[in-house]
Amino acid sequence: MALEIFFKVFGGLAVFLYGMVLMSSGLQKVAGDKLQKILEQITKGKLRGILAGATATAIVQSSSLVTVTVLAFINSGLLNFNQAVGLIMGANIGTTITAQLVAFNVETFYFSFIILGFCLNFLAKKRELKYLGSVILGFGILFLGMDLMGQGIYFLRNNPWAINFFSNFSKNPLLGIIAGAVFTGIIQSSSATSGLVIVLGRENIINLPAAIALILGANIGTCATALIASFGSTKNAKRAAVFHLFLNITGVAYFLPFINYFASLISRTSFNISRQIANAHTFFNVFNTFVFLFISGFIVKLIEKMIPMEEQKIEKGTIYLDKHLVNIPAFALTEAQKEITRMIKITLPMIEAVEKIVFSLDKNSPQKNLQLKGENKILKSFPPVYKSDLLNFVYRQEDEIDNINRQIEKYLRLISEKDLSKDNSQMLSGLLHANTDIERIGDHLNNLAENAQILLEKKLFFSYQASIELLEIFEAVKEMLKKGIRALSNYDKKEAEAVLTDEPKIDKLREELHQHHLERLEKGICNGEAGIIFEDIIRNLERIGDHLDNIGHMILTGF
Repeated sequence: MALEIFFKVFGGLAVFLYGMVLMSSGLQKVAGDKLQKILEQITKGKLRGILAGATATAIVQSSSLVTVTVLAFINSGLLNFNQAVGLIMGANIGTTITAQLVAFNVETFYFSFIILGFCLNFLAKKRELKYLGSVILGFGILFLGMDLMGQGIYFLRNNPWAINFFSNFSKNPLLGIIAGAVFTGIIQSSSATSGLVIVLGRENIINLPAAIALILGANIGTCATALIASFGSTKNAKRAAVFHLFLNITGVAYFLPFINYFASLISRTSFNISRQIANAHTFFNVFNTFVFLFISGFIVKLIEKMIPMEEQKIEKGTIYLDKHLVNIPAFALTEAQKEITRMIKITLPMIEAVEKIVFSLDKNSPQKNLQLKGENKILKSFPPVYKSDLLNFVYRQEDEIDNINRQIEKYLRLISEKDLSKDNSQMLSGLLHANTDIERIGDHLNNLAENAQILLEKKLFFSYQASIELLEIFEAVKEMLKKGIRALSNYDKKEAEAVLTDEPKIDKLREELHQHHLERLEKGICNGEAGIIFEDIIRNLERIGDHLDNIGHMILTGF
């Protein structure tokens, strides 16, 4: 009998959690990019942030997911600590929707939901209907789990040990709070705890005060997810996790002495104990949010003093990618796009460094006199530079681009394993190609640095005319790169078209420079060894143009 009770209660809990995951996944897909627009409201005031947090949590049916997403946004620089506060408080309200749903007594016809959801999810051809089917199927499975838990708990109704155990929670609410917190911390779901508490109440195993104690504990236990996610995160992310914990512990602390009075008040909201438990959960979180709305400024300052910020240096590796966002592909792809844009921005100072090395006026260079005879002001403007430092800079940056490229590719592969919408799939494909193209641009810049190093080591120099022509193609590719950065940063099709317009110009310029070089060789104007470097430089610059052209095409075709 004990084994049967165990399997039915915890098996039912597992089914309940699976139903929640299925329903949550379907709701996210139905909502699509609207969820991102909802969360954008957090920057428009604390009240809007609370509303956005509550709405987002109601959509995804998981306050833990929303809170962890907030931490990911903070790590990515999308949010600061103060902006995240409203969203966290709102998530506390949104999570009570689950309890309100499971308080309905639909056990007698939940199979209807399962059958309908299955048919839509597996037989419908339209993607939207499949997503809706997932929501309905998850809803039915959720109540199947509730029924299984109820069957197991039913046998405890006349068990003296069980009755005595749970009665302690009403006599000593602190024990119930601890039990609720520990259980929720283990299973990582306050909604599942709420569902189990509602089943216990429905089977008359616990009374309302004991149920409220367990629910209050669940509010504390759900903070464990955010605390774990904050390990290794930025100071602001740690502050947000501490605020989440402080919000719930403080609320429980001032409610604890009044649990019996609170239970008496809540008992008047419904004759059904399941609904009473759900109402208690909602009322507590709404009231606690209202209180913290007025004191959150003080709490924010207190936590900022507890966890002071340090001067942050730019670290190697990615700064926007966060594994917790992979479960929300629309967000994850946006962050990947930002990281790819950051990567292409790294290439601009690299090409500028190589250009400085090639064209700087070294007082010992025979090229100096040739350059000074010309009238090209840009060429004359390049001062002597610490060339070895610039070379090391380019080599280090190229290694960094390779590292970022690998991390982005791994991140995008993780996203590709999710069920993506058509638009998200197209964006994913485009980002994979852009990631590869930018990595190849880094390779060509590395080649250019090696060319510059050979010039330095062998004390080679170009003729004045060759220098003028090289400068022309350097400047043209730099301008094309700047357009590519703007196009990729904002999905700017106008800038992408400008990139495509520049590419044939670069090709034509490279061909002209090649012909001019051959003519100089025939006339004996150019040094043969320097001429090889000249050809290699214009070839690498032209290839950079080709990869930028690929990025421009990708943006124009839509991602």
